Amino acid sequence: MSTDIDNRTLLRRICTFLFTTGLCSLVYQVVWMRMLIRVFGCTTYAVSTAVSVFMAGLAIGGWLAVRVLRRRVPLIRTYALLELGVVCSGLVSTLLLQVFPGVYAELYTSFSLQVAHAFLRLVLCSVVLLPPTILMGMTLPMLVQFHETVSDRPSGTVALLYGINTLGAVLGVVLAGFLGIGYFGESSTIGAAFGLNAMLAVAAFITSRSFGGQQQLEAIGATSEAGHCAGGPVSRMDGLPGEVRAQSVAGPEEGRPPDWVLLGLFGASGACALGYEILWNRSLILLLGTSVYAFSCILAVYLIGVALGSLSIRRRLKQIDSPLAWFAWLEIAVGVVSAASRYYFAWLGLSRPALETLYSPLLHPGDLANFFLFAFVIVFPVTFLLGMMFPVMVEAFEPSGRRGPRVGRVYAWNTWGCVLGSWLTGFVGVSLLGTDGCFKALVVGNLVVGLLALLALHGGRLPAVKFVVCGAVSLACVAVVSWIPSPFRTIVDHRIQGIGAKLLYHDEGIDSNITGMVSPDQSRVLLVNGIIISGNGLLGRALTDISLLLHPDPKRMFAIGFGVGNTFRTALLRGAEIDIAELSPVVVRHFPDYYADAAVHLADPRGRVSFQDGRTHLLTTDRDYDIIVVDGSPPIFASGTVNLYSREFIQLAKRRMRPGGILLIWVPLTCHASSFWMIARNMSEAFSSLTAYAYPWGAGVFLYGSDSSLEVDEAVLSERMRARGRTPEVIGLDAAAIHSGRILEDGQIRRRASSFPPVTDDEPWTEFPLSVLLRGEPLQYDWKFLYEAKQPAG
Repeated sequence: MSTDIDNRTLLRRICTFLFTTGLCSLVYQVVWMRMLIRVFGCTTYAVSTAVSVFMAGLAIGGWLAVRVLRRRVPLIRTYALLELGVVCSGLVSTLLLQVFPGVYAELYTSFSLQVAHAFLRLVLCSVVLLPPTILMGMTLPMLVQFHETVSDRPSGTVALLYGINTLGAVLGVVLAGFLGIGYFGESSTIGAAFGLNAMLAVAAFITSRSFGGQQQLEAIGATSEAGHCAGGPVSRMDGLPGEVRAQSVAGPEEGRPPDWVLLGLFGASGACALGYEILWNRSLILLLGTSVYAFSCILAVYLIGVALGSLSIRRRLKQIDSPLAWFAWLEIAVGVVSAASRYYFAWLGLSRPALETLYSPLLHPGDLANFFLFAFVIVFPVTFLLGMMFPVMVEAFEPSGRRGPRVGRVYAWNTWGCVLGSWLTGFVGVSLLGTDGCFKALVVGNLVVGLLALLALHGGRLPAVKFVVCGAVSLACVAVVSWIPSPFRTIVDHRIQGIGAKLLYHDEGIDSNITGMVSPDQSRVLLVNGIIISGNGLLGRALTDISLLLHPDPKRMFAIGFGVGNTFRTALLRGAEIDIAELSPVVVRHFPDYYADAAVHLADPRGRVSFQDGRTHLLTTDRDYDIIVVDGSPPIFASGTVNLYSREFIQLAKRRMRPGGILLIWVPLTCHASSFWMIARNMSEAFSSLTAYAYPWGAGVFLYGSDSSLEVDEAVLSERMRARGRTPEVIGLDAAAIHSGRILEDGQIRRRASSFPPVTDDEPWTEFPLSVLLRGEPLQYDWKFLYEAKQPAG
């Protein structure tokens, strides 16, 4: 076999390595993020902490790769060791996450200040995520450097490998977000990724040994400490392509700005890029809904754009005379295209039917195609330009140096910018400017970065023609984004008017967009991120009243989800203490818009509202309850809601209940029948007594579980209502109506539920309805599907 053929084989293997590395990395990220959220909660602060630590690990890895490449190391063998380290440290991280709930609960109660809790999350996230992610961050620079040594066209190395690595990440998102977890569960999905990663490490070791004649190529790290990045002399240059030798001995680009200027610009570019991703995830909920498929779709399209952008510029890099100028114009183009995307977003939103999108856009398998279409229209053009930018960044930075160290430094700074951008956008920008204002700020940020890059290129003096063109383009973009009204608000107004309702208010918090509307029947309804969540109608008050009447002596309740305050207000009116967990303070702030006596109840010392994830509250509290109410956000497959339905959560809730306590899970409609019965299966395993209530006007089913009897007849209900001095506030909700609303008894629920699998943290079936949609199981729009369980077996 000739050296030529050997080199081509090496190149193919390197591309395969990086593709597989990207695939496995995104599978790890998806699964680990899910596991961490179950421990720390799904608040914006908790999620952002986990994501930031993950990205920080990648940045540190890129920085360390630069140091490693300064030493004499066999590159492929080192890469194999890195992949083996990812597998070993990843396995340890996964095992640690299995025991984290107990550890976190124990440590959480040792601190009283919120800042201490935030620091605790940061420390624990770092312990779990940093070891494997640091190793992941080192792999790209390592293989870029090796590819450069064996390729006869090294000028396209970064673009090719970065694009292939990102395409692998796309497949990782699709496999984990659409198929792996939904069909096989978390453990099987991440286990397959570990197996694939281990095979990758073995293949890299074999490759290192198979091409023993080219060990001098692997040992290209034999450079002097001073010369490896600045284009100084390189030792052992025999066998290197002429272009590499020329670059290695050439001096730095004349007139090139200082390194810190370029790295700062690259970091600012990364900050804007991640800012867009955060805002797209918030805004596109209006078009795609709140399912895990929607978020996976946005991420997949984001990565597809980056990958194809990088690959598209590969062959042009050697023709680019001034990479910094290209970077500047690409940055300005990102601002222009982002400004234009606001038009597309508004147009697509106004074209969608009002009624179905107020509940969920995911009702049929074909809706997933719409998800990708909408994401491509809005996200892809911007990310395609971002993908072109990274290889250009690398060429602009130390153009005479070796590409491996350059990739490491640029990757590290760009990723640190991403970390900063995610925090500034999520916590500062949205709070001060709102989603729309923050988007405009990012557009301006792109334009400013582009202009600063042009100024740096020309030594602080921009030629008159370029100055005029850049100024005109920038002013036009600023004018456009300032003139366009908020697309989010425009779309919400359109949908509310489409069902004959009137806008009550629109507000925005760090976690979500909150909207209130007055429906045609004059009831007041709450929308969170454009999805109907709650209202001051009959359902919410009935839920609390029935729960209190089923318990012989209710003293203290806990509820997950504040909504419009139905549960909170009704419990206090009935004389019970109540703790309630709510993610968004903005939701509670609008309590007075639904009830005139809201201020009185908020001041009642018997009621306490904590702004955290409900599962985290039960994990960390030392209080116990007579009644626990789970009022999760519809639809049933909303991202994260399965954490309130799983077997582990129900067991956790049971541990926080007093003897004779009752757990209520409200199962919202519309849903699939199989989803209801899987949740019922979990309840049947946890409790000795079950029952279910529903009403013609109720958009859901009340599923109760207890270890005490829930067989309460009409006479007992009447006596409890009389003894507690309760006048039914809900019209028609007397003892007879409550008793008639009981549609399923214990035996009926158990008999039907036993034929369905349980929902667990590891196998969160209800959150992944793709298989259900594909097999054509109909959606249930009312609770009459439960009548089939009343029929005798056989």
